[in-house]
Amino acid sequence: MTAPYLSLAPLVPWKQLPRPLNWAGLFGREAPLELEIGCGNGEVLVRRAQENPEANLVGLDHGWPSARRALRRINLAGVMNARILQTEAHLALERLFTENSLSQAWCFFPRPWPKPRHEPRRLLSRRFLRLLNSRLALGAACTMVTDQRLYLEWSLA
Repeated sequence: MTAPYLSLAPLVPWKQLPRPLNWAGLFGREAPLELEIGCGNGEVLVRRAQENPEANLVGLDHGWPSARRALRRINLAGVMNARILQTEAHLALERLFTENSLSQAWCFFPRPWPKPRHEPRRLLSRRFLRLLNSRLALGAACTMVTDQRLYLEWSLA
């Protein structure tokens, strides 16, 4: 059996650091900061890190199993410009990132919670979208992918 991760170095110990986080210090350089919300196993994060070595990339996931898989993928690929945050997305955006600090954000297939009574559980609530928008730099964009048409239409509205 192989180890679930090779190093915890890419994992940001955000609870032990002053907030908002000093991302340039954590990466050891000034660079455009990009965020993947719900990074899962880290596949997209690592590919983007390899394709964009001039950017600092942060993968955010609430669950430890996903964070662990992403850490393993980062370590195996040897990318130095990717970090993992394990926490809830709203908390991270509210406390760990400053306004206008993100050059790009992605969110691939968030759980739609399709029923109207589920709306408070959705990641992309009105409150969350306002917060995310405040963290995007002027001209930056958030790319969202979903296979739920109603969720897409609601998010765009």
